[in-house]
Amino acid sequence: MQIGLTTIEMKLLEHGIKSFSTKDMNDLVSVIANKESKSFIEVTSDYLLDYHKKLKINWLTEMSDETVMNGFESSNGHIYRTEGGDQFRMLATMVVMMINQNLTSINWKTEDAGYLPLSKEEFTTVFLEGFQHAHSTLEKYNTLKSNVENATTDDEILSITW
Repeated sequence: MQIGLTTIEMKLLEHGIKSFSTKDMNDLVSVIANKESKSFIEVTSDYLLDYHKKLKINWLTEMSDETVMNGFESSNGHIYRTEGGDQFRMLATMVVMMINQNLTSINWKTEDAGYLPLSKEEFTTVFLEGFQHAHSTLEKYNTLKSNVENATTDDEILSITW
């Protein structure tokens, strides 16, 4: 989970402010004041809520990216990677297949069975499933992000999970 977070910020994300002792609260205010260049008095309860939202949205961003990058299982039963370079190669291959009518199949790497031959139709199906995987992940992220932004309490933020 989020690189660069202090132990107290992780506790905020995982357990919420209600779990904090007075020492924990003082530690959190100190961390926020230092990171955000604020005085201790500027770190109000509203500021803490907004800070919690910011941490939660950053966590959701990481979860969304990780979900896309971990790939997907196609309806053909094989697992396909979708890291940044994979997405580019998949899109480029789809374009080439659309332009070059003589290209009727391609060997494509799966995570579970190595390279497999895919017909143009099979590759199109995998491509569309990969697009749907990324698109549905982004829709989920946007919904959860909106829920965090609209949250008015620490408990509401805490209840939002991937």
